[in-house]
Amino acid sequence: EQHFTFQHFRRWAMKGAFERLFDALSETPNFGYALIKGTIVKVHRHGGAAKGDLDLDIGKSRGSLTARIVALVDVLGNLARFFQVARQRHDSVGVERLLHGISIEAVIGDKAFDSNWLKAASNERGALAVIPPNGSRAGTIPYDKEM
Repeated sequence: EQHFTFQHFRRWAMKGAFERLFDALSETPNFGYALIKGTIVKVHRHGGAAKGDLDLDIGKSRGSLTARIVALVDVLGNLARFFQVARQRHDSVGVERLLHGISIEAVIGDKAFDSNWLKAASNERGALAVIPPNGSRAGTIPYDKEM
């Protein structure tokens, strides 16, 4: 029965059924505010490719395979876009790709997204960057704590 389930899952994945389902569910996001968040997921021990196979953006962390997922969520909490980067990469890598082509009033993120280029890019778009300053930043930068 497990093999039967896997075969259906694989067939649907190869035909792009999951991408079409995701596109249909996230068709009209409400981007008054956009929330960005990164997280780490553990990859199954057989999830890595064979030696010399494709680069799957999977990294090693204390002996186990991990990957980082960075997501964009609309004001209602609906997942709008996401992508995967290798575990060793920073959360802010690729955020520009997440925000490309959408009109937003504010970008809300945690301390991991505190970078000068992201705040400058938000200002250029006319969006408010609501990101608390990272502890390693020399000075403090004001932000709207109420949002």
